[in-house]
Amino acid sequence: MNWHDLLDDLEDQQCVLFVGPEIIHLDQVPMNEAIRQFIMAQCPPGQILQYYTRDGFFLFKDGTAKTNARRYFKRFFRDHQLDDEIFRKIISIPFPLVVSINADTILDDIAYKYGVRHRFSFYKDNSVVQKPSAAEPLFYNLCGCKNRDDSLLLDYEDLFKLLQWALGPDGLPQKLLETLGAARTFLFLGFQFDKWHTQLLLRLLQGERTDVSNYVIQTQVSDDETQAFLVNQFNIRFLGDQFDFFDELFQRCAERGCLR
Repeated sequence: MNWHDLLDDLEDQQCVLFVGPEIIHLDQVPMNEAIRQFIMAQCPPGQILQYYTRDGFFLFKDGTAKTNARRYFKRFFRDHQLDDEIFRKIISIPFPLVVSINADTILDDIAYKYGVRHRFSFYKDNSVVQKPSAAEPLFYNLCGCKNRDDSLLLDYEDLFKLLQWALGPDGLPQKLLETLGAARTFLFLGFQFDKWHTQLLLRLLQGERTDVSNYVIQTQVSDDETQAFLVNQFNIRFLGDQFDFFDELFQRCAERGCLR
């Protein structure tokens, strides 16, 4: 890790953070797994026909069962208090853009709590996205928002609709794409790269660029072959524990005087 290059890219607003489900653990399992367990415990017998562990999607009995699952998804965040320490550091570090594949609103909520000027948007949100900046960062949920039922990714149909939208002419906001295109460093925090759709979303966001430095913190890769593929395909460098890294990054930003 070249800290000088990373800090320069932050100050030049050319460093983008991507957030995945491994960023938070509840009872020693990542957030998406905790949500799955909660939904399955809440759903009456027979409403969930199958859960595809490899990809993380449900097969529901019918539309009513899916509607109930959406309700339980939102209830999860009402019933669980999530540790916000890592998010408080994230909103203090001057990322112009943070893209999350989680459907929570934690960054938005904490930024409001601490008076950090920002914008929040998500898949299925039709509001106009302005150009992200260090002074007014954009927190963007690529995979929906818990407060918008039809934006949640619970089954394969939801995934196919997201990919169809993202690859279509009215997909990702133009100002977001411009910020991604200008970035020189991508940081990936808490991703599960074993999932094929995660790799596809990475390709979608990075495009065909080969000049970007990709750093991965606290990721899940099950075998050496997958890790080798990621290194060769996406020029990824795997770093250590997420909290050690962000403590160090936070401290170095403080020493340079560039924290929000």
